[in-house]
Amino acid sequence: MPSDAYRLFAWAIENHVPLRCRYKGMVRELCPITLGTDDKGEVAHVWVTGGAFSGPLPAWRTFRLENVTGTRPREGEWQSGRSKGDRAPTITVDYDANRESPYAPTHSLGELRGAPQPSDS
Repeated sequence: MPSDAYRLFAWAIENHVPLRCRYKGMVRELCPITLGTDDKGEVAHVWVTGGAFSGPLPAWRTFRLENVTGTRPREGEWQSGRSKGDRAPTITVDYDANRESPYAPTHSLGELRGAPQPSDS
């Protein structure tokens, strides 16, 4: 069963809503781009646009959702960075913000569109 964070990230992808959360205790502002699983659990590839960060922003990062807390929608425009090239993500992609995803997401785009936002504990 998907975690609360997973459901909120999926909703944000479907509705192109930026998020604010804590990742390993640090505040991050981001747009989740792809969401899925690997052999260790739930994973999101995100475009980080603000918050506590050690390098230049914006930047691509991979978040393990087990380390995400306090996720909330935030004001602002949806953003995404340049593609990393033709490399496939290292996850089984369930959701992709790209409406013409090359990764064959396992969930249909639009199934969460307009749905009430899920809660995140």
